[in-house]
Amino acid sequence: MNASSKNTVLPTYEVFIKGVPYQVLIDTGASANYIHPRLLNVVDSYKPVINQAVETANGEQTVISGQAICTMEIKGRSKNFINIVKAFVFESKFDIILGNSWLKQIKPRPDWFDSSWTIMMPDCSTIVMEPYRTTNNLNKQQDEVNVIISAKQLTRLFKTKQVSEYYLVHAEIDESNVNYLNNVNYTDFPWIAEFSKEFPEVFKGHITGLPPMRNTQDIIVTKPDAVPVARPPYKMSPLELSELRKQIDELLAKGLIEPCASEWSNPVLFVRKPNGDLRMCCDYRMLNKVALKQKIQLSRIDECLERLHNAKHFTSLDLTNGFHQQRLTDSDSLKTAISTRYGQFCWKVVPFGLSNSGPAFQKMMNTVLADYIDKFVMVYLDDILVFTNGNEEQHKQHVRMVLRKLDEAKLIINKNKCLFNQKELTFLGYNISEKGILPAPQKIEAIKSWPVPINVQQVRQFMGLAQHYRKFIKGFAGITAPLTDLTKGTGHKRRAIQWTDECQKSFDMIKKKLSSAPVLINPDMDKPFRIECDASDFAVGAVLLQEETKGVWKPVAFESKKLSQAERNYPPQGSC
Repeated sequence: MNASSKNTVLPTYEVFIKGVPYQVLIDTGASANYIHPRLLNVVDSYKPVINQAVETANGEQTVISGQAICTMEIKGRSKNFINIVKAFVFESKFDIILGNSWLKQIKPRPDWFDSSWTIMMPDCSTIVMEPYRTTNNLNKQQDEVNVIISAKQLTRLFKTKQVSEYYLVHAEIDESNVNYLNNVNYTDFPWIAEFSKEFPEVFKGHITGLPPMRNTQDIIVTKPDAVPVARPPYKMSPLELSELRKQIDELLAKGLIEPCASEWSNPVLFVRKPNGDLRMCCDYRMLNKVALKQKIQLSRIDECLERLHNAKHFTSLDLTNGFHQQRLTDSDSLKTAISTRYGQFCWKVVPFGLSNSGPAFQKMMNTVLADYIDKFVMVYLDDILVFTNGNEEQHKQHVRMVLRKLDEAKLIINKNKCLFNQKELTFLGYNISEKGILPAPQKIEAIKSWPVPINVQQVRQFMGLAQHYRKFIKGFAGITAPLTDLTKGTGHKRRAIQWTDECQKSFDMIKKKLSSAPVLINPDMDKPFRIECDASDFAVGAVLLQEETKGVWKPVAFESKKLSQAERNYPPQGSC
């Protein structure tokens, strides 16, 4: 049978990652597992690779962008099966391709008659993977459902009668019968086992009680004329009330909140996470209005990245619910009071939603790791990067020194979000390696798949993300000039825009430029720099270069600026 024939029918199977269904092809001819780049936002960890290729079935070489680890759930009739999958990031028409590496690990038994696979569970029970749909139907479904819209956008579609049918679906995940595999093999990260034994409290993963009082100063200092604001609880659905009681009970059990009687009172609401769970959020907008902003500034990401020159080994550490690992003073605690149907409660740790939460947490982390910052450590809120210019053993010692500081401060990390001793990794939206920095693949994928904006707000959202990576694009200001012009003027942020051919050209050019962005080297202050300038009728630009080896100049950053109407009339003052 011709594998490329349109009549070929390949059975696919449904699996779940973080509660979201995805389609899987089981390919006995594939030596490894593969995952589509669009799933990178739901994987447990991602390791980018450069210039690595795999050979496809027809003998062609195809470049892969990285390697990911994800937790995949297969649902059975009476119980579910959880499996940790390691896969190459590869763009195909399937969400996931499971190859021989998965087949050898799980050893499922095939039934070629009905295309099902039977998995033997540790308790000797079985789960049957039955075909979900054919690839023909799968492609059809992907064509029909390809856009996620907000509730407000849906309302507007109703008003303009652009929707003929709609359905309301509520999905609830029953985790009571999920069979978790506890014998996960961490051979790819051998340091985890060693450090877990050396620093068990740091690696325990979950916050089980109150952290120590590390700071005796208030972080919520209100204006002199501020009066306490007491707001009533929001109305909630039965589902939300059930979740509210559950989360309050959990927070009380951990000692993170306590019943109180405060003049201040702030309501709570729920937002849905990508995996379908409900996250409780405290509405501190009124409190933030009367709170004095702390002068502590978060670290500049660009300055952080400049410290990475000559670094060869990287480790990223992520704290578990970082804000909840910082205690509040008694006076601060009263101001964080939340009002609920089940009573009033005050936080004993820093909650999410306070305007000063970030600066206060950054100050704490800077204090904990003060001896190592800029030497071999970077800290941005609860994200810690350990980098080493020397060999692997030196890097291991640096990581041990950081973990010892965290242990002394009674801080806990989430080992599932940590990466140890990497040659390349993603940090703060950038792919970093010894060669330099690049935009993170997930961010590039988000920009490449961005739909054409229909109002000013959507243009600003796209420009906000693109601006973050402007130093990778030569002449950014000139390229984006048509889009910048759309954001000018007065009126509502959702006012319609006139999308011209020039706008589309600019929109497409940004996507193209970022998809092929050059690697920017980390500057060495002991080597010479050079600036090359350029100008057009409406913008100026420059590139900062450094001589990496004799006669070889590499880009450090690109910069550009769109000229105002007055600046366009300035006479030239010289040349660069």
